[in-house]
Amino acid sequence: MYISVNLFFVILAHLSAAIFYPHIGKLGAVFLFISGLLWTSFLIFTRPATIKFSNDTVIFFSIVINIFMLTEIVTLTPQLDDISIFKKIIRNQYPTKKDIYLGLLNFGIKYEPLLVELKKEELSK
Repeated sequence: MYISVNLFFVILAHLSAAIFYPHIGKLGAVFLFISGLLWTSFLIFTRPATIKFSNDTVIFFSIVINIFMLTEIVTLTPQLDDISIFKKIIRNQYPTKKDIYLGLLNFGIKYEPLLVELKKEELSK
């Protein structure tokens, strides 16, 4: 059970980094893909070692792994402006609706309600 939850968090964390901070370029997409593969393989290979542990220990181990994974994603994911996601968060440069729309567009998702809202905001300025 814990392996599927951890794998879900791996996929969710990497996809959310690509969607919320879409200015990653081609190397950023490759980085996130390889990082996802490495974290997935790490979880798969450490699972047999943790089977005999108690549930509390496995949950603690999962939380620690997820914290390390999130730290790796926000500090090492390349950005086109050479400022890491971590530094952007510290500087209060949070993703805008336009960033989220561009991030979804990178995956081929054209979310029309968000586009309409962006156009309304531009017209109101």
